[in-house]
Parts: sequence; structure tokens; C-alpha cells
Amino acid sequence: MLVYFVRHGESASNAAPGGMALPLERGDRLTERGFEQARAVAERLGDAGATRILASPLRRARETAEVIAERLDLEITEVEELRELRESEGFGGLSLEDQRLRRWSEWMAEHGDDPDHSYRGGESFNEITARVLALQERLVADDVETTIAVSHGIFMRFFLMEVLLAGAFLPDQVRDLWQLASVNCGVCGFEYRDPELAETYARRPWRCPQLDGAGCDAATVGTRSNSVPSRSSLYRRAQSSLIPSLWLFIRGSTSNPSGGRSPRRSRTLIVLDS
Repeated sequence: MLVYFVRHGESASNAAPGGMALPLERGDRLTERGFEQARAVAERLGDAGATRILASPLRRARETAEVIAERLDLEITEVEELRELRESEGFGGLSLEDQRLRRWSEWMAEHGDDPDHSYRGGESFNEITARVLALQERLVADDVETTIAVSHGIFMRFFLMEVLLAGAFLPDQVRDLWQLASVNCGVCGFEYRDPELAETYARRPWRCPQLDGAGCDAATVGTRSNSVPSRSSLYRRAQSSLIPSLWLFIRGSTSNPSGGRSPRRSRTLIVLDS
């Protein structure tokens, strides 16, 4: 069983200065670039063999799913478990600086010894982890061979951590989730295999497979000018040659002779091919 997770296209909040989260009624919709990205990923998923589309009930995910559904001639089923992590009450009305101080990853990590901690109604570590597990159980119970699931960046990070680390991923580690880049209309596959039948070293039934179809990459439409040089061409290479690869982009600062940190950014591309 294979599930293609698709992050929604660019939203009004994504396009805001500094990626500032806008109030839901203003930020939860696709921009024109977001619709372009959705059309691009719909084309790439045309040969994926999916027989259904699941989508978060949030508008930006639903609009993305509708574009994909029209291209693939499939129905959409809204799934509550796919929605984005719930920020604290009033978060969208804060200034950008206050948002950085009160974001979910801050208060969750600061109370790392209490996975049930919630700040002003925000979703706790245990709550979003429970949603990930509930979605996994639903997918296994449905037993559909190939599914497209349109969701959100933070939720997909938690899904990945559950697949990789399961109970070893803890609340005091959540700040490290920001080391995982999340691209609008990026695609990543997760595979479920019966542990009694699978000939693999994987210790758990869910894993990140090597994909021979629409692989783990990102829609190239409307990428920002500050993206990694030639990233688009690398993604197109992955799409055209269908090389099963995992692309990891590591960004960091370079040191200077005075011992400080240089403002110039170094970018390293690591390609893991089969």
C-alpha cells in the first residue's frame, strides 16, 4: 500500500512577508501561484495509479485537492486527521515577532516533560501524535493500494517522525522539525508493508520507499528566487529520469577568519541513490 502525501499549494499566509500566519479567514486560501503549483503536481501524479484522494478539511488543502481531483477524475474525501496542527488561540492576529516567540514548537519544547501541555488551546504533542496514529490505522484498515493525501507541512513532519522514530521522538525535540524543509505541493511517499511478508530490514511496517513514479520532490512552478541554485533542474531530472532518490538540502552559515559567522550561506546537496 502506497500513500502519496502532497503538501497544499502556496497559501496567502505562505506568501505573506516572513511567512507570517494570517487569520484563518484571510490566510487559508491558495494564491494564483498556489493554483499553478497544484496544476503542476496534478500532472506529475497523473500516472501514479491513485484510486482516491483524501484531503484535510482546511480550504488551502481542499483547493489543492480539487485541482488534482479534476485532473485525475477522482472523488475527494475529507479526513479530519489530515488537518494542520492547531496553533494557540489568537495566533494569527499576533505580530511576526510575537508569532516566532509563541509558535507551537516553542511552548511544546519548553514543556518537553509534559506531552499533554497546551498553550491557550493549541494542539499538544500527544494530540497531534494521536492524529498521526489514527490516520495510519485508517489507511491500513481501508487497504487501498494507492492513495493521494493532501495535507500540511507540520502534520507531514510528525507523520515522518512517527515512521522513523515512533515513540523515540519526544516533545523536547520538536524544534528540530524545522530542519526539514517543506515545499508547497511537494510530494513524499509512505509505504505500508505487512511485516510478516516484507523482505526488508525495516523494523516497522510503515516506511519511506524508493519511488519509481512521482517521487519525493517538489513542484517547480513559482519557486522563490532565493531557492538553492539549480534546484529546479535537479527536481526535473528526478521527474524525467524517475531515479529513486532522496534529496536532502543542508543549509548553514560559513565561518570567517575572525571567528564569527559569515552572512553568506553555504548550501550542500546530498543525493542518496539506490
